[in-house]
Amino acid sequence: MGTCPVGYQLGTVGAMAALMTDPKPLPELFKCLEELLHYPDTPEGRMNAAKRLTQALREVPDLQASLSDYRQRVVQEIYLREGMTYTDISKELGVGAERVSAIARGQRSPDGRRKAR
Repeated sequence: MGTCPVGYQLGTVGAMAALMTDPKPLPELFKCLEELLHYPDTPEGRMNAAKRLTQALREVPDLQASLSDYRQRVVQEIYLREGMTYTDISKELGVGAERVSAIARGQRSPDGRRKAR
């Protein structure tokens, strides 16, 4: 994905804008994705933006899986290298020790997704 060309603004849809609510701002951690929200105020610009956003949304499950794998590795490193217990790690992460243990094992729910806490 390229960078947002200078001068492009968030697109508008004219009279329909009054019917639509403003979208929620991106969480701070995801501000790097903000370029997906900028597009030229033209029919082609809006369609290209819709296509890019659709593609990004389709890839969210892969992103979640990748982030979960990285988190598993980091939790394992904290446990093994830092010598912290699952209870100590759980206090830092704001989850239960059982959940930290499940994260470290890469435990997934029956449908293949990571178990929710």
